[in-house]
Amino acid sequence: MIKLNLTKAGEIADFFDSSFKFRWDIYNDYMKANLNQNSCWLDLGCGDNSDIALFGEHCSFTVGLDINSIIFSSSQTAVCGDINRLPFKTNSFDFITLRFVAEHLDNITDVFNEINRVLKPEGKILIMTTNLLSPFVFLPKLIPVSLKKYLLRRIFKVAEDDIFPTYHKLNSKSKFYNLPGNLKVNVFEYVQDTNISNLMIFLILLFWHLLTKIPFFKFLRTNIIVILSKS
Repeated sequence: MIKLNLTKAGEIADFFDSSFKFRWDIYNDYMKANLNQNSCWLDLGCGDNSDIALFGEHCSFTVGLDINSIIFSSSQTAVCGDINRLPFKTNSFDFITLRFVAEHLDNITDVFNEINRVLKPEGKILIMTTNLLSPFVFLPKLIPVSLKKYLLRRIFKVAEDDIFPTYHKLNSKSKFYNLPGNLKVNVFEYVQDTNISNLMIFLILLFWHLLTKIPFFKFLRTNIIVILSKS
């Protein structure tokens, strides 16, 4: 079996589509474009706080929050807390990020009321999540949870600690345009996942990316990136 790494995957993708960008590169570009030396940044569902470790130097203040206990270096700030009850003062942050967190939210109204509370006026929220309209997302919902966990571990190399219940209550375009509070959609983009843990899976997802370059099919891509602003 041909071993796949990021460099090889990039070469294959570039052969078929020179304009292709990995979803994490698109997300990171949006993140860097919205961070500056005056930014107060909150990363929700931060995991090991790796995003802040990479980009925190671009800000005046950063903090990550996760429901699980996390390990972080002394140069980073992170707290263990509940996204439904954020332990921060009102109007504390001008930039908030959620990377593959929104699909795990059970109570959208309560969570976004809290996010809206701690976000400063004219602040921005950057979200990357799954797209429920994609067959790669809605079909697995039909699979028993135990089997789904097994496939995520074996095929997609997802660690057991990174597998959480999914509710997909915010995973369509209409949902983002009907959030509570005074949040406005500035950017809404469908992007395609190209998992590189397995060559066959990568090629299938790359083919899906090429197919969904046709404008009519773009809404079937596996992921969504959204930027919201608070008026």
